[in-house]
This record gives sequence, C-alpha cells and structure tokens, in this order.
Amino acid sequence: MNAGPMTFHELYSQYAADVYRFVHWLSGNPEAARDITSETFVRAWTAPGEPRTETIKAYLFAIARNLHRKQWRHDSRNETLDETMADRHPAPDQAMVRNEEYARTIEAMNALPEIDRTSGGRFILPGYCGGNGLVDRSSESESVPCPSKTHGTVET
Repeated sequence: MNAGPMTFHELYSQYAADVYRFVHWLSGNPEAARDITSETFVRAWTAPGEPRTETIKAYLFAIARNLHRKQWRHDSRNETLDETMADRHPAPDQAMVRNEEYARTIEAMNALPEIDRTSGGRFILPGYCGGNGLVDRSSESESVPCPSKTHGTVET
C-alpha cells in the first residue's frame, strides 16, 4: 500500500472480499451480504476524516457489523402474515353499500320535521314503523298512525 491516501477503488479492491465473507458469515444471506458490503464501503468513503490505514480492515468490519445489527433489528420487527388471517375491514363493495345506506339514512333524517330529529324523540324513517303501527313522538305526547307496513323504529 502506498503511504498516501487510498482511492475508493484501492480500498474496495483490497477489502471487499473480506467484508463480504464476514457479513455473509454474520447473516447467512448472500443478498444481504452484498447489500451490506456495498453500504459499508459507501459509509467508510463518506465518513468525515480519513481512517487510519493500519486499522482500516477493523474499521470496515465494525461498520459492516453495525449495519448487519441495524438490518437484523429492522427484520426482527417484521412478521409474516398468515394467508388465512381474516381482514377486519369490510370488502370495498360492502363498504360502498354501507356508505350509500348511511347517506340515504342521513338524507331521510334531514327530510324529517325538526321535532322528529331532536334527541330523545322517536321518529320513523321512510319505510319503517314501530311494532304497534304507531309512531311515538314523546316530545309531542301523541301517537301518529304509521304510514308503512314495515315494522321498526329508530330511537335517538
């Protein structure tokens, strides 16, 4: 080696195989070893200051080891998903139907008189009726005949 600073090509040519073997031994994965080896040399080359040539190999191994640990920590948080695991969210078509039903309900509620929309009162949505055939408007103290044959009331 020359006494002057090393070029990137010289550094890589001299130590890449050793760093690759070390990282491959650590990871057991040739693809990860190639990635970490490349990243090791980029980090060494872009680091502030010039590393000492007598300890350059140890310096490269330390960078590679730290990169491997970082990758291992990242990978250990990943979990493979079971293909049979059910999705808790509704399918897109079911969500669309729910949204349309919600919009129709809100539209129907907005079409009701104010007294029927206030909290505490029972009201009828178009197409729904109470089990007794009457709509109870507790705030008005009266019962009104149900306009629909379908049974079901909504309480607010």
